[in-house]
Amino acid sequence: MNGYVLASIAGLTIGLAFAIESKVIERLGNVQVMYIYRWMGAVLSIPLYFLAKDRRPVLQAKVSLWLLATETFLYAIAGWVMLLAMRKIGAPRAGVFEISYPIFTALFCTVLFNHKLTPWFYVGTAIMIAGASIIVLYDGP
Repeated sequence: MNGYVLASIAGLTIGLAFAIESKVIERLGNVQVMYIYRWMGAVLSIPLYFLAKDRRPVLQAKVSLWLLATETFLYAIAGWVMLLAMRKIGAPRAGVFEISYPIFTALFCTVLFNHKLTPWFYVGTAIMIAGASIIVLYDGP
C-alpha cells in the first residue's frame, strides 16, 4: 500500500481515537487512561509482531536502546499532555493543535538527522499555522 494512503489511514484512526478518548476521559482520570492505554496497546501489539514480515529482535537491531527509551518516554508525555489539552479545550480543538506535530517532526529531523526540506514544506507549514490561528481567533472561547 502507498505510504500516503497508510499515513492517511493513521490520521483517520488517530482522529477516531481522539473522539472516543474525549468521552473516556469524562469518566476516568488521566492516570487511569494512560495506564490502560499503554497496557492495552502493548497487549494488542503482540499479534501484530507475529504477523509482521520483519521481526528482528530488539537487542539485535542496529538501534540504540537509549533512543527507544527516549521515544517511549516522549510518547508517554505527549499522550499525557494531549489528555490534559482535551480536558481543557475539548477533543476537536486539541486535535487541531496536536496536528502541528508534522512541523516539529520535520524540524527535529532536520536539526538532529540532517534531513532536507523543500520550499513547499514551508508553504504547507504556513497554511497549517494559518488554519490553527483562524480557529483560535474566530471559533470562540
